[in-house]
Amino acid sequence: MKKWLLVGLLSLLILVVVFKVRESDPAAVSSEPMQPEPSIYISNPPPTTTPTTLKEIWFTGLSDPEQMNISTMEDGMQRMYEPVDRLFFNSPDATIDFYYRDVPNLTLNDIAKIKAGVTVTAKTDQQAIPFTVTAFNELNSQGIAIHLNKVPQADLVVQFRAMDGSALKEFTFEYMPLFTYEIHSPEEKDAEYYAKQSGTLFRMPPDQTYTYQVHFSLDVNQTEALKLLQAQFNDLDWSSEWKGSRDLIITLRTRPEDIAKQFLIHFYGVKSTEGYVITSSQALHGVIREPKVYEAVNVATGKVSTLFTKQPQYQKLDLSPNKQFYLATEPLDDFQGEYPVASVSLLDSKGDVIKRFANMGNFAHWLPDGRSFVYVSDSSILSYTPETDVTKVIWTSPYKGIKTFYSSFDGLEVDPQTGRMIVSINRLPGLEMEKGVVELYLFDNVNDPSPRHVKKISERGNSSFGFQFDGKYVVYTNYYVAGEGDESRWESKQQWLDWKSLKIKDITGIAPTSYLTLLAGGEALYLTGDNNYYEWFRYNLESEQSRSLFTAEHGIDVAWWIGNGQYMIHDFTGTYKFNLEKLKFANTPLLPEKAEILGSQANTIIYLRNPDPLGGN
Repeated sequence: MKKWLLVGLLSLLILVVVFKVRESDPAAVSSEPMQPEPSIYISNPPPTTTPTTLKEIWFTGLSDPEQMNISTMEDGMQRMYEPVDRLFFNSPDATIDFYYRDVPNLTLNDIAKIKAGVTVTAKTDQQAIPFTVTAFNELNSQGIAIHLNKVPQADLVVQFRAMDGSALKEFTFEYMPLFTYEIHSPEEKDAEYYAKQSGTLFRMPPDQTYTYQVHFSLDVNQTEALKLLQAQFNDLDWSSEWKGSRDLIITLRTRPEDIAKQFLIHFYGVKSTEGYVITSSQALHGVIREPKVYEAVNVATGKVSTLFTKQPQYQKLDLSPNKQFYLATEPLDDFQGEYPVASVSLLDSKGDVIKRFANMGNFAHWLPDGRSFVYVSDSSILSYTPETDVTKVIWTSPYKGIKTFYSSFDGLEVDPQTGRMIVSINRLPGLEMEKGVVELYLFDNVNDPSPRHVKKISERGNSSFGFQFDGKYVVYTNYYVAGEGDESRWESKQQWLDWKSLKIKDITGIAPTSYLTLLAGGEALYLTGDNNYYEWFRYNLESEQSRSLFTAEHGIDVAWWIGNGQYMIHDFTGTYKFNLEKLKFANTPLLPEKAEILGSQANTIIYLRNPDPLGGN
C-alpha cells in the first residue's frame, strides 16, 4: 500500500522544492517596496483602480500579480508565473491554468461566459489553435484551465474577453525548447545511475577527488545555479568552473573529517537566461562514508569469509542457489526516513553490478534451480536469467489497465524447496484504504498458466504478507482495518492456508504481534512477551495446540533452521543456537557486535560487518 503513496509523496516533494527555490530567487528580494511594472507580454497593465463587481474582479485581475497566478503543466512539471512575467510553454499538449487566490465564488453562468470568451491563436499568422477549456474550484482558488491539443512549436496568444464583451486582454506564451540538464562523472559512472534514481544515496569514500560535469540544454542563469550549489555543498571542499554558457564543472575533494556529510546536486527552479524554468528528474544526493565490508560465516564451523568490499550499503543480499549471483536490495528513500522502496541490483560473486532493476524489481526471489529469479514490475511478474540476459513475462494481473479502481501487488513469495509461488493483490475502489479487497493467486510453479484464485481473504485492508511455506501449509499475517469512521484502526491476525484445499483458518491462541516461524511437519514456533522476558512456544497448526518450551531474556529478529533440529537466532543481544528437541539453548558469538544480517543459505549467514551508525545514511 505504500507504493502509490510514495510516488505521490516524491512528486509533491519535488514540486515543493521547485516552489521554494522560486521563492528564494534573489530577484524577488529587495529592501525597498517594489511596484509592479507593466509587462510587454500582456496587452493590458495591472489595474490602477480597485474593481467592485465580480465581473470586474475576474477580468481586471487577469493581469494583477496580487490576484492572479498562471502556471503551465507539461513534461511532468508545473511551472509557476505571475502575469507580468515572460510566459513560456514547450509541450504541444500543455495545460495552462489562470487562477485566482481567494476569489469570490463564480456562478456556473459566469464560468460559461468566461469560457466562451477565451481564444488561442498563433502569434505569427493569427491562425486558431485547437484547445479545450475547463473550470476548476480547488482549495482557495478558482480558475480556468486551457488544454492545448497538438499545437505547433510557435509562440501562442491567449485572449480573454470581458464578460460584457467590452474589452480584451491577451497573454503571449513563447515556445521554448525543453530546458533540462544532465549530470556526468568521468571517474565514477555509478554517479550517473544514482543521479537518475532520485531517492537513492550515492555513497563516496573519503580522501578522493571527484569531478561532475553538468550540461544544460539552454543558456543558464549562472548566478542562480551557483547560489543553489553553495547551499547544497555547505562546508565541503568544492570548486566550480563554467565552460561556456551551458557547461558547469564541479570538483569535490572528500576529506576524512567529512564522514557522514551530505551534498546535493540539483537545479530545480533555476531559469535559463531567457527566464524559462528548468525541468529534470536528475538529482545526485551524495554522502561520504567508508566502504562497506560484506562477510559470511558458516554456523557449523564458525569460519568467516570476506565476500567483497563495496560502497553501497545493502539491506539484503540473497545468494542464488548455485552460489554465482546475489540479488542486492538497496533502499530508495525520501531522505526523511519514510516510505523506503526497494532498489534491486544483480551482482556477480565479487559484488560487481551486472544489471540494475532500480525500483522496478519488487519482491525479487530466486527460483530453486538458481538459474533465474522472479520479480514484480508494474502490473506483471517477470523472470530474468542472468546467463542468457533473457527477461520473460510470467503472469500479468487481471486488473491491468482497469482505471475504475486502484490495484497493486502487495506480496510475492517463492517456496525454495518446491518452486511454488504465492501472490497477493490489493484492490481499492479509488484510494479508500478501508474498502480494499485482498486476494491471493497460487502458482504450482513458475510456468503455471492458470494460478488458483483465493478471493477476499481480507475485505478491508492491506496485505503486506510475509508468506512462509511448509509443504502443505502457507502461514502469513493478515493486516486489516477494523472499526468504522473515527474508530477505525489497523489490526492483524495470524492465518494459515492449506495449499491443496485452499482452506484458510485463523491461528488461534497466538497474539497478533508474536514472532512466528514455520517448522517442519505443520508446526510453528512463536513467542510472546517483551522487556527482556519472552516465553517460547511450539504450535501445531491442525490441532491448534501450543506447548511451552522455555523462557529467555531475548526475542528474535531473525531465525534459521540449520538441520538436525537445530536453529540459529539473532537479536540485539547476540546470536544463539538452540535445539528444539533437546531444548538446548546457547550463546554463539559468531557475528561482530554491530553486524547486520542480510541473508542466509543452508548453514551460511551473510552479514554486513560495518553498518552505518543507527540513524545514519
